[in-house]
Amino acid sequence: MAIVLEPQMPTGTEVGSYQSYAQARAAVDFLSDHGFDVASITIVGTDLHMVERVKGRLTIARASMSGASSGALWGALAGMFMSAGQNAGGTGAWVAGGIFIGALVGMALSALAFIVRGRSRDLVSTQQVVALRYAILASADIDQAFALLQRTPGNQSALPKRARKRLSAPARTPWASSPTAARALVRRPGR
Repeated sequence: MAIVLEPQMPTGTEVGSYQSYAQARAAVDFLSDHGFDVASITIVGTDLHMVERVKGRLTIARASMSGASSGALWGALAGMFMSAGQNAGGTGAWVAGGIFIGALVGMALSALAFIVRGRSRDLVSTQQVVALRYAILASADIDQAFALLQRTPGNQSALPKRARKRLSAPARTPWASSPTAARALVRRPGR
């Protein structure tokens, strides 16, 4: 029987805040380089947004070409399997035939799907989930982590020692709620 683990919100105290994941990862590398036990560190993306970037309009020609390319790959694979049982020679013919037939079938199925779908989704796009900022949480040696991260570039967290509080799991946390709720929980200088 498979064990299913429920997702859990991370616990710890925010010791750093960065605008990009690369900056946050570099900060954790900085901690590691200075002898900090990074096993107690968590990087949490906050204020998540789903971004869809439109690449262009989907036409029947574009849909058919996409189907032809994926069909050709599947056809090549089928041709290799078909040639596996053959004696010496003939492998190239099986693969070439598989590519040709796969491209035709893929093209036909993609064109049919485009026609059936109609105008409901006639654009080509990519989707991505992005975070507005990345918080670094520490569950041990909080003061040491905070002090080290003050020397890293891009750190937006400059909380005085008395304002940093240990957050527990049941409380709403700045990395799991709206920016308004985050400001209400932890007061930062200048806000």
